[in-house]
Amino acid sequence: MQLSINDPHQVRHGLKYLFAYYDSEDKCWAVPPRRFILQEVPEMQQLNGQFITSSWFNKLFKLGDELHFIIAAINQYKSSTDFEKDLNKLKNPFPSIHDVPNYLKDSGYFIMNQDIIMRSLGQFKITDTFEFTLKAMTNLHQKLTLKLIKNQRDDNSMFISCPSFTSKLV
Repeated sequence: MQLSINDPHQVRHGLKYLFAYYDSEDKCWAVPPRRFILQEVPEMQQLNGQFITSSWFNKLFKLGDELHFIIAAINQYKSSTDFEKDLNKLKNPFPSIHDVPNYLKDSGYFIMNQDIIMRSLGQFKITDTFEFTLKAMTNLHQKLTLKLIKNQRDDNSMFISCPSFTSKLV
């Protein structure tokens, strides 16, 4: 089922919400070609967004990879391809907040540092999958939750899928 560009579950106040991650192999930002499905929770003054299936985003990350993520609220008519080009425009050798275009609204920048990655890999001795929530460095009211999945073939890597976010309604 294809949703229209003005579907209230994909667009809010003329903005669509996209997910971006730094691809350590390709040394650039990548934007999956999906939008978050949105849900407003007025009684909590909260906006929720989620990728509803792991086929929308499911990526292998290894120990030592730089795990940087962005939740981006952009104009509904700007393409995800153009947004990805804008993220990579500076051609920086590593990811940073400086890669984020200034036209983003209500967006968050997230880093999963090596300590969290090491502890996550250790958690796989107890369970094969769990969720981990990061707080945005740039938006005090935004959180990103990721599903972490044990890689059965390599103890020094894991799959990350099903990103979801919460943000304050503005």
